[in-house]
Amino acid sequence: MAQPRYPTQASCKARIVEADLSGAEFAKVWREVSLRQRTIMWLAVPVAAAYLRWFSTRETLAKAVSSLDDLQSRHETLSWSPETAGLDRAILHARDARLLERLSDEIDDAGGRPRDVAIVYGAAHMRAVLKELTQRRKYHVARGDWLTVFRL
Repeated sequence: MAQPRYPTQASCKARIVEADLSGAEFAKVWREVSLRQRTIMWLAVPVAAAYLRWFSTRETLAKAVSSLDDLQSRHETLSWSPETAGLDRAILHARDARLLERLSDEIDDAGGRPRDVAIVYGAAHMRAVLKELTQRRKYHVARGDWLTVFRL
């Protein structure tokens, strides 16, 4: 098993905060994506998933996510398309907004006291977290801890 099971509140000492969109909220944002893009995704995702399941390795997955920096690469910037903007909004930006809302609640609830917060989210969402903390809230990185999700 590459990834541990999602902990329940009963099995975890820390308080778990659901920071993603609910199914209904995602469905609302998903309906804003063009019918053409949704159709392409409905057709392409099962094919891509099957390909990754049968032909991808942990090394190829690690290579794909380890190259993600806090700033977009030249390739990412130049490959942006207004055609896929709705898709980006549904899959990335709407979820980022909810994550940042929950993170802000945690920070504000701390009342200036030190607090440990773990964010368990995909790498692409960490850009929004980093921007929120460093640019908007003027935090600075004092220490970083990496946790291994899977071993190669």
